[in-house]
Amino acid sequence: MKAPTPPHVENLHLVYNCDANYLFLTAVSAKSALRKASDPTRVIVHVLECGFGDEDWARFVEQVGHGESFTPQLYRHHVDPERFAGLRSWRGSIATYARMCAADFLPDLNWCLITDSDSLFTDDPLKLLLFIDDTKLLIGSYDDGRGSRGWYAKMGLSRDWSTYVCCGFVLMNLRGFRKENLPQQCLNFLRAHTDAPFVDQEALNTCCAGRVSVLPREWGIFSECITAVHFPSFIHYVVDVPTRMRFRTRDGFRDVTAVWVKFVRVALGMNVAESCHIPQWQWRFGRAYNHFLRLIIAVLAHTPFGKRWPRMAEFQGLFLPGTVRRKLLSKRFWKTR
Repeated sequence: MKAPTPPHVENLHLVYNCDANYLFLTAVSAKSALRKASDPTRVIVHVLECGFGDEDWARFVEQVGHGESFTPQLYRHHVDPERFAGLRSWRGSIATYARMCAADFLPDLNWCLITDSDSLFTDDPLKLLLFIDDTKLLIGSYDDGRGSRGWYAKMGLSRDWSTYVCCGFVLMNLRGFRKENLPQQCLNFLRAHTDAPFVDQEALNTCCAGRVSVLPREWGIFSECITAVHFPSFIHYVVDVPTRMRFRTRDGFRDVTAVWVKFVRVALGMNVAESCHIPQWQWRFGRAYNHFLRLIIAVLAHTPFGKRWPRMAEFQGLFLPGTVRRKLLSKRFWKTR
C-alpha cells in the first residue's frame, strides 16, 4: 500500500552521519529503508561523510543498489572536522556532531530523518512523513533518559522526560533549525558542558526543549526492548550492534540480530561470516542454542516453579514471539514491499 503524503512534503530525506567504520552498517540500514518503502524513488539518502575515501563510497553505492530495479538517489556531503574543534570524540569519532548541523549541510531541505547506522527498517519509512508537524523541531523515538538523569540533576538542569528523544532516530525540522541558528546553539551548549553523557542527544533535546514530540514506540524501538511492541517498524541496535555481536550464555545469538543477518543474506547475498566475521559453524551453534533455551523457557513457564519465578518475564523477553520471529526471518518478508 502506498503511504500517503503530507501536502508540503513529497520525499523522505534519510540522513546518516558516519566514518569508514560504520559505512557498511549504513549501507544495510539505507538498503532496508529502500527495500521496505512503498515507493523507493521517494527515499533519498544523504551521508554526512566524516572520514572515508572514494573507494569506500563506491562500495557503499554498489551495496545499496545491489539487486534493485532502480538507481537509488545517494548523496555524499563532506564534513569539515574543524567545525567541531575542541569537542571530545564520541566513541572514537566526531561523526555524531554532524547530525546537529544537518540543517547547514542540507540548506535546500525543510525536513529530514536522522538515523543511526546500526538500524533496520521493517516497515515503510514513508509512513513517517505523516508525523511531520511544523510547530515541532524534533520528532523522535522515546528514550527514558536513564543514562542522563543523574547528569541533569548534578548540573541543576530541569527537563520534561516525557518528551526526551533518542537522536539516533529523529525527524528534524531543518528550516526551523536554520531560522533559530540551532546548529550553533548546540555546539555552544556542548562547549559549555564538556561532560554531557550523550553529547548530541543532550544538546538537541535541551536546545529544542518545548518543541519536541515522540513517535509511536514501534518506530525506533531499541533491540533489547523489541518484545515491548506488537511488531517493530524500525529496530535500533543500540546494544546489539550486529557487526560486533558475540555469543552469550544466556541466549546464544539473539533473534533480533538474526533478523539483521537474514536481511543482509537476502538483500546483499552475504553470509554471516562475510557480514559479521562469525564462522558459519559458530553461528549455527549459537542459533541452535537459542532455540533450545527458548524451548526450556516455554516449558518452564507452564510449571509451578516457572509461574512463581520472578525473572520469568525477563527471560521470555529474550525471544521474539513466534509469529513475529517467523515473519522477520522469512525471505518473502524482505523480498516484498
